[in-house]
Amino acid sequence: MTAGDLAWEEALISGCQGPGLVEWYDIDGVLTDRSVTRQPAPGYFRITLENDGSVAMLWIFDVYQSEQIVKELKKRTLWDITERTDFRMGGPYDENGDFAQAIPETCENGEDICFTVTGQFNFVHFERGADPLFRDVTNGTRMFSFDVAFTEV
Repeated sequence: MTAGDLAWEEALISGCQGPGLVEWYDIDGVLTDRSVTRQPAPGYFRITLENDGSVAMLWIFDVYQSEQIVKELKKRTLWDITERTDFRMGGPYDENGDFAQAIPETCENGEDICFTVTGQFNFVHFERGADPLFRDVTNGTRMFSFDVAFTEV
């Protein structure tokens, strides 16, 4: 996905830049060889269809996460997330700041559910422990329209 001049700290953002990264550190803060066994970092994409016809969408991408061992037990290791950053896109919002309504359509290719949604999407940068947690991305408010078609399998 490319949305023109989206930027973070003057670097352009053009969709998911990579699989993300989880780095693991031992109790003493030393990078362990386990860091290569848990990639990619957990991204997230969700579309929620509500009973009132509204649609909510959330996409979390370009995740960096750092974890450190808190305690090693006989059969398991306890980890703590020490750092996490990512980019997020949420919406679509209508002019009142509510989630936009789906506009039902007639399906033409055998799909079971078809609709279009138009609204404002907001891009933000998340940083664990920062104040504030979410900071706006440069040029991060965009109007998008998208078509959705679902087919039962």
